[in-house]
Amino acid sequence: MIRLFRLAWREITANKRFNLFFVLNLSVGLLGFTTIEAFKSALDTTLVERSKSALAADLEVGARRPLTDKEVELINKTLPQGHQSSQVTWLYSMAVSENNTQLVNLKAVEEPYPFYGKLRLQKPVENPEGSSVPQGDGVWVYPEVLVHLNIEIGDTIQLGEWTARIENVIEDDAANLFSVGLAPRIYISQEQLKKTRLIRPGSTAFFTQIIKLPSTVRVEAINEALEEKLDDPAVQITTYKNANEDMGVFLKYLNDYLGLAALVALFLSGVGATFLYRNFFAQRQTELAILNSLGLTALRAEVIFSIHALILGVATTIPTLLFSQLLLPFVNELTQGLIQVDLPARLTSDIVLKTLILGSLSSLVICLPVLLRMAQIRPAQLFSEGINEGFRFNGAIIAKIAAHSFQFLLFWLAAVWQARSWQVGTTFFAIFVVATLFLLLVAGHSIKWLAKKKTFSHYTTRLATRNLEHHRFSTLTGFLSLALGMLLLNLLPQLKASLNEELQNPKGSKLPSLFLFDIQDEQVDPLTKLLTEKGQELQQISPMIRARLLDVNGKPFEREANESGFSTREEESKRRSRNRGFNLSYRKLLSESETLIKGRPLSEKPPTDPEDPAEISIETRYAERMGFSIGDVLTFDVQGVSIKGKIVNERKVNWNSFQPNFFILFQPGILDDAPKTHVASVANLTFETKTEIQRALAKALPNISTIDVTRFVEKLIGITNQMSLALRFMALLSLVAGLVILFSIASYQTQFRKQDINMLKILGAPASQISGTLLKEFLSIATAASVFGVALSIAVSLVLSHYLFDDTWAIDLETPAITTLALLILTWIVTVLAVKKAINKKPEI
Repeated sequence: MIRLFRLAWREITANKRFNLFFVLNLSVGLLGFTTIEAFKSALDTTLVERSKSALAADLEVGARRPLTDKEVELINKTLPQGHQSSQVTWLYSMAVSENNTQLVNLKAVEEPYPFYGKLRLQKPVENPEGSSVPQGDGVWVYPEVLVHLNIEIGDTIQLGEWTARIENVIEDDAANLFSVGLAPRIYISQEQLKKTRLIRPGSTAFFTQIIKLPSTVRVEAINEALEEKLDDPAVQITTYKNANEDMGVFLKYLNDYLGLAALVALFLSGVGATFLYRNFFAQRQTELAILNSLGLTALRAEVIFSIHALILGVATTIPTLLFSQLLLPFVNELTQGLIQVDLPARLTSDIVLKTLILGSLSSLVICLPVLLRMAQIRPAQLFSEGINEGFRFNGAIIAKIAAHSFQFLLFWLAAVWQARSWQVGTTFFAIFVVATLFLLLVAGHSIKWLAKKKTFSHYTTRLATRNLEHHRFSTLTGFLSLALGMLLLNLLPQLKASLNEELQNPKGSKLPSLFLFDIQDEQVDPLTKLLTEKGQELQQISPMIRARLLDVNGKPFEREANESGFSTREEESKRRSRNRGFNLSYRKLLSESETLIKGRPLSEKPPTDPEDPAEISIETRYAERMGFSIGDVLTFDVQGVSIKGKIVNERKVNWNSFQPNFFILFQPGILDDAPKTHVASVANLTFETKTEIQRALAKALPNISTIDVTRFVEKLIGITNQMSLALRFMALLSLVAGLVILFSIASYQTQFRKQDINMLKILGAPASQISGTLLKEFLSIATAASVFGVALSIAVSLVLSHYLFDDTWAIDLETPAITTLALLILTWIVTVLAVKKAINKKPEI
């Protein structure tokens, strides 16, 4: 074995140029993976370290309704002696200053709070009792509240029916890790919350009990015991250990898609490394045939070159880790607007080990098809004319197909793993494979067309086209790498343009100006009258009834526990859906943002027999997550009354319309008398009218909260823009990988053609003419790659927009123009650098 290792090391020392290019190609692909893995690790570490602070306790039990006396009794009986608990209630409401209004997140707390972490205030607390929560008429606010309401410390604001004074500003809140929220936060006490009179039957609020356990008690054991006793899935039990599952869901999805972008870069680097290794093998084939005639078996040859590939994979770790450490601060900077805390920009020992393993395995997988060909080496090849570039089929075709199939299988599994979704990973893989086959087909036919076209007038052009044809494999490699890089780099802006269009102009409906919620039943008429006086109309007013799902088709409906280990995003979404409360509604006709896709419309008249179930319409994606289908009978508990409903249709809802919509709709006449609140919208408001209406509502009906949809959409677009920037940064690595491949190909080709170049010099061809030929060759590859890469990005975005944005599609022409120009300039620079030494070398006679 030592002898085989020495032979492998000899291959390393004897082929330094090849080793350098191979390591460079592979390290670019691994760079994205390592950087994203380090970012994920830093994020997970921060969430774990701050999870108790973010939850402010060991355990939280709560629901979108006050806990019943029975539930409170069960909780207290389950908790061990020595525990501490505190009540926390949060809700959205309107804060009103002298000139402005602002939706805020009211968080009502009581002593002691928090059990972990702290609130860092601008001014020291001067409460005589030493209280750590607001007292009297003073409240603590986030800085954004002062900015939006144009007020200062000491000024007063209206919260519901209570006039509060701005006592302090919160500079740092351990319970707020992420900066993405619907509204800035205001801290008040439970006593102050009563003064606001904002909590009314059916109000949209979350009522929780936070608990600190003795240090000797395992939080998991208490969690399991509470889940057994609290049978209502609407009651959520959260420990500090699983709290981070619900934190920053958008960042988790961002990580997933960053990982997919990094996977493309790795694939392209693999293409470049395959090109290099294939040509390295072609050059070594004669020597291998000699060694075979002297007794070297195919198995020993495969072991030697496998060791060689492993050494190269290990060597790849060094530049990968070095450049990743330089890139991490940039990734952190790109996410600063999404997360409130600084993430540690460091590479842990786990990341180093993962990079080492991934580099070694990637090198072996990339070299696998070539390694299998060693079994076909025979001494008879000493008398052959060698290997030409192009696709070769021989007796090992089955082994080659198996090797490439294995590579694609690993790529598919990696896509599923990165996306944490069988659906997204498989879709990504399918799009990628189809795009690759399409590009190869186009490139192949283009090369054939160039081979037949003999009418190019300029000599350098004819020579460049001949080179493209004769060196088919390198042409296809360079074209495929750059085209896929351009596809990914331009696809993101195209999808972002479609998303922005969908958010601002949702198909089939008009974006409302204001979204209103927490409208009490008796407030509908006063609200309608107030808007009429302002010349406006209340639209899409919809009742909202809180309910509890008891059973499905006679089987009890139970909560779904958090499972350890790998779980897909679909499974996480299903778990969140099953463990949340149920909001029911009813209406005669579907809204303009809804489309019936399965089943029949709801009947306007309720069933004559009270024992017959009512008819239900369900949102189609929600039905898929919950496992519901047409014909299922659901039994709900509505304020102690059992009501059955049978699903008769599925609807598709355009949630981006920001109209009042619900997952579950009952037919009219069933829930009309149930306790409820209402949601509604108002459209076509100018900025002045919108402000006037918000102030009038806050004065006349203070418990009604309004969302400025225009401002909210602008905030969403800002978030998507920042996330898109991070994705484009990672996609840029794919293009860099393509350029590195192009540099490797150009360098290899100049070495491979050095005799041809030397002959041209002897015949009197100037250096400018020779370099011009090579520039035309590689610029034509880059131009074709840009054209087809951009065209594919537009086509793929059109297809994806059909499924993601309900056929809302917009095109971005600026980014393709910029990226194409940049690619051509970079290709020119890369080609000049790659061929400069060979071109300037004096001819050898």
